[in-house]
Parts: sequence; structure tokens; C-alpha cells
Amino acid sequence: MTGRRGIRASAVVVALASMVAASSVMGYPTASAASTRVDQGSRFDWLGLAMEIASPMRPVIDAIDGPQALDRGTDGRLTFVVMGSDSRSTSVSRTDAMMIISVKGNTITAASLPRDTGRVPRPPSMGGGTFPGKANGLLRLLMSGTNLDGALVKFEQVIEYIAQIEVDYSALVWFDGFTTLVGKVDPITVIVDREIRDPKHIDDPDGPAGVYFPQWNGFALNAFNTGTNPYCNGAYKTDPAPISSSNYCRRALPYVRSRKGPGNSDWVRSRRQQEFVAATIKAVAQAELSGLVSTAQSEGMGKWWTNYPINATSAMDLYNALHNASLGEHVVFKPSIFAGRIPGTSAYELKLTAVRQWAAQHLK
Repeated sequence: MTGRRGIRASAVVVALASMVAASSVMGYPTASAASTRVDQGSRFDWLGLAMEIASPMRPVIDAIDGPQALDRGTDGRLTFVVMGSDSRSTSVSRTDAMMIISVKGNTITAASLPRDTGRVPRPPSMGGGTFPGKANGLLRLLMSGTNLDGALVKFEQVIEYIAQIEVDYSALVWFDGFTTLVGKVDPITVIVDREIRDPKHIDDPDGPAGVYFPQWNGFALNAFNTGTNPYCNGAYKTDPAPISSSNYCRRALPYVRSRKGPGNSDWVRSRRQQEFVAATIKAVAQAELSGLVSTAQSEGMGKWWTNYPINATSAMDLYNALHNASLGEHVVFKPSIFAGRIPGTSAYELKLTAVRQWAAQHLK
């Protein structure tokens, strides 16, 4: 969808931001006044607007100008590309989480591009062939000669070419942005279908590695742990089974980032992120809307970057689209159905025919 640019940027919803806290970034870019993508409104969270507009907040929202409605393109769907960073800084480097989120009717469809995808197809408009390196380095590569706004436009075009779909909006979220957004709506209740024992994940920078999440239907996640230590610090490793609830990790960030331990992987993590998106949508309550609006207006720099428009009409549109929606088909484009190992490397090449067949069935 390259024909619909020049919109005023900002807030979407924590649910769409939450799946993206799993990569790496490096030097927060400045929006260019000459950007064809977004303007000076680009630095707000994409949390508040989606939810607050169903409340008596309209005078606040009406004060923020922008387009009068969401643009769903020619396919009638509302489709986002969302990327995440595991950096605690404000830089743009690797994006280990890359997800398509598409809404039509009451169904949310999700698809993830694994970070180790290699030989990413280059659209004919960009010269054809393939990009060097892996998919998680593509956004930084696309920033050559442009700013983050321009790189996001190009990344959307790459996804459109890979899946043969229309993309409407995009966003990048940093560590701190993810935690800030989750803190506005937690607890977020998830289904942990099998326990997570990750001995290598570092959540507490001053403590030992390790996070543990029990198998649990209805496990509550928060921005931070309650108690004396807000972080998860591997205490479960010295706790004989059954693990004491005092040593459970209840932090959302490690939950969507963990990829080590039995039965865990990048691909398992990607699917967990998709399911967390749906759980977060259900967690938003009207009583939290005022706080979301305040966050949307006062924060953003170094936390999130998006081209989603802020105005009463588009915000109400998104709220209506998500309020009663549930997660339907969701997939990770992983081997062996959707990708194959590139000989002599740790990367995988997409099987474009399989990817496009799935997208034609579920994203159009």
C-alpha cells in the first residue's frame, strides 16, 4: 500500500505492541520534516488511542488532528507490520520479532517472519533479487539513505511482496516501550500450555539468569514482578520440584522474549507472542483509558515509533475492530512447510509459494 502516505503518526494499542519485544536496536532516529511517511506527531505510543476513544475522552482526542478515518486500502482489511527490539537503548539494529497482524470482521490473523530468515526477496521496485544477511537486520539495512520513517515504508513493501498482501500501518517498539504499555493494562492473563524453564534468559541485570513460567491456564502477567525484586532472577533453579509460586516469573517481557530451555525456540517464542497479543486485547478495561491517553501524549521517544494516525474517528474505528475480535489462524513461517535450510548456514529461505498460498487464504 504505497499510495497512502503523509499521515499524522502515533497510537495503536498495547496488544499490537506487545508481540514485538524480542530483538535488538541501536540510535533513535529523528523524524524528518520532509518525510513522506509521518510528521512531527510520530513519537507517541500506539496504546492509548485504540482504547480510550470508547470513553468520555473525546475532547482530548479531538484536540489531536489527523486524517478522519483509518485507511484499510483496497482489500477491506486492517493490516499492521509490527517489529520489536530487545534493546534498552534507543537504537535501530536487529528486529528479532517481525509480525503481521491483520483484522477483518471479528477475526485477528497473525503471521511471524522468523529472525533467521535469509535470502529475503527484494521487491522488483527495489531492484529484485534478494537482500544480504538475515531478516532481523533488514530494517537497519533499509535505513541506508533515509530515516526510520522511510525504512518502515520499505519494510512494508518487502512484506507486501513476500506475502502478496496490502499493509496499512507499521510500528517499532523498544524494551521500555513494551513494559510501559503493559503496565497500563496489566494483569494480562495467558494460557501457558507448557512450562517454560529458560536457564539463560537475563531479566535482572544485577542477578543470575533464568526465568520460570508454570504450565497454567489463566496465568497473570504484569509489567513487573510484585514483591522485593521487580525482575526475574533464576531463583527457580535452586528450588526443588514443585517450584514454589514465589519463584514464578510474572513479568510479561521475559514471557514474550524467552527462547531457551526444553521445548523452547525462536519459533515457539513467535507463536507465544501472537497469543499474547490476543490476551492483551482482552485485558484492556475502560477504567484504564484516561491513563492510556496521558501516556499517548506524554511519552514515546525511545519507546515506540509508528505511523498509525491519532484522531477520534480512526481511534474509534480501531477500538471497534479489536474490541470483540479474537485470534484466529496464526502461523510462524518456519521450516519445513514454509522455509528450508540454506546449506552451510544457520539461515532459512522462505518457500514463497507456500507463504503466498497461506496468505491468500487467511490475509485477503
